[in-house]
Amino acid sequence: MSQAQPPLPSMLPPPAPLDMPVQRLDGPPPGSIEVLTQPHGLLVKRLLLIATTAVLALAASTQVRMAMARAGLDPLDLILLVLFVPLFSWISFGPAPPKTVTTNGTRRCIKPRKGISGISA
Repeated sequence: MSQAQPPLPSMLPPPAPLDMPVQRLDGPPPGSIEVLTQPHGLLVKRLLLIATTAVLALAASTQVRMAMARAGLDPLDLILLVLFVPLFSWISFGPAPPKTVTTNGTRRCIKPRKGISGISA
């Protein structure tokens, strides 16, 4: 008395085989088309970024060196200064935070929070 049940739909999509040519793994990758585009004024922007980073690092390292020199520089102070300069330069070289955030395909502006005194924090 049992009737035949209709077959259940497949849980997987239908097979779609792709060509898989044999590739050499011991040499350079196959050539690709290189797009030769360059934003306008890229060299000037790069030089400005490097110059600004150098000025920030010089100003910060001078302030740290002057603060350490009040009591005299010892080897530990020099080690701290040698570590401080490249790390500070690396941080100041980083990009600025984005002004907008994209979530779920929509863009919204990031508004700064107000501090207790009404000044943006």
